[in-house]
Amino acid sequence: MDDRGVLPYASCGNTPSRAPTFKQRARSRQRKIRPRLPGPWNMQKTTIKLYVQYGMKRSGNHAVSSILQPALSTLYLNNIVPMGPIYAGDANMPSLDRATDFLRSQPPAKYSWSGLKASLSTKTAYLSLEDIPMSASHFSRDRPTRILVMRSFENMMSSRIRKGFREFHPAYPTEWNDTMKQIVETWKQHARVYFCTRDEWQQEMRVAILFDEWVKSASYRQRIYQKLAIAIKDEELGKVSSFGGGSSFDGVDLDGRAQNMKVLSRSEQLNDAESNLLSTTMNDAELKDLTDQMQTTEPCQYI
Repeated sequence: MDDRGVLPYASCGNTPSRAPTFKQRARSRQRKIRPRLPGPWNMQKTTIKLYVQYGMKRSGNHAVSSILQPALSTLYLNNIVPMGPIYAGDANMPSLDRATDFLRSQPPAKYSWSGLKASLSTKTAYLSLEDIPMSASHFSRDRPTRILVMRSFENMMSSRIRKGFREFHPAYPTEWNDTMKQIVETWKQHARVYFCTRDEWQQEMRVAILFDEWVKSASYRQRIYQKLAIAIKDEELGKVSSFGGGSSFDGVDLDGRAQNMKVLSRSEQLNDAESNLLSTTMNDAELKDLTDQMQTTEPCQYI
């Protein structure tokens, strides 16, 4: 004890020593902190290798993904943001900042977050988004490869209208209303991205696919495979996906014979009421310009 009545610090026994400095105490605490484990234990804060496919409903999304996804050996998560409740006003568009954060908070049907964690620790993810405007900010931290599936507006909308007249669903209106206007605007936005009309898409890893060409040209499909660095020799193009009930016109009746479906002339198969609604949706000057451009101009590709 000194003259002030204070006991000195001791390292051992009765040998006096100096008190540790603030920096020394901080270093000591840092050494005791356990590092965060990599892999699925910390999955919610990591990035994953990711493919994100965009497309309008009834645009051949599943016909394309059923070929690409197995060749890429990915975990396929279909339609991860259901638009029906959003169109109906019962839900809001979720944040699409980081893939693992989104999947952790809203795991797709038939999945739990614990199951997804285990799969995503070893597999690349292939996420499908339908009827959602493309944005370079979506999952930007994961630096995804984006795949855009376009279909001619006339064929896409014909299939949607037929689907709507067969069964009620908020995504398939049977009249010219706010939802139908939103669908038209989203198709136009996809078309502008298809041609890279904004600078934000100039450096994106992306592949654009025109479904109308995909179904009729083997050489066109091979070009897409080359851009994605995959080799596909035995294409199973005859399959009809059961997602969404199959085709709006044929259901799954032509499964195994999908090449017999008249996917390039859907407007000719509409009845009068359906045709009238189609004409209304196509009465848009910008839509006509983009449709004409799509028939003559190649998309921009960066991959």
